[in-house]
Amino acid sequence: MKLQNKKYYSINFDKLVLLLLTTFLRKSKLVAFATVLVTPIKEMYQEFREQQKKDWYRLNHNGQVFSLRKVLNDHFDNELRRIEIMDADEYERLYIYTPVENHPLYLNGEGGETKYIYTSAEYENEFDFVVVVPLELAYNTYKMRGLIDRYKLITKKYTIQNG
Repeated sequence: MKLQNKKYYSINFDKLVLLLLTTFLRKSKLVAFATVLVTPIKEMYQEFREQQKKDWYRLNHNGQVFSLRKVLNDHFDNELRRIEIMDADEYERLYIYTPVENHPLYLNGEGGETKYIYTSAEYENEFDFVVVVPLELAYNTYKMRGLIDRYKLITKKYTIQNG
């Protein structure tokens, strides 16, 4: 059950003014005067509702890939939704098996595909994920970094690539 769908904070101030006035005081001038007195409260209520929507949006999104991608596309590319989030693995890991495992690996063969062995330092990557932004998309780098930093986990490192 989501609280945002409920109407806990739904208040009709015009109706409330009429309900709180006693029946013999419900003349048009007095109702208009009471409605004018309630106007600042209505404005504060509207600000509250707008802030509540923003807070619900922030609470419903987190640092998971699908959620972070949705937030970035909502803010920067709402029409075409082209911003992607990729893993930062530069090289695909190649596992060499022991003779006991009985799984042979040929470094040159298997359809002419050449396989390379990299050192563990080459497999190490400085970033955990990459945000890929299309070249055609104009965006403010600082705003995008601020948005990513708000939602990502604190231990995760990232970079933004155009292309």
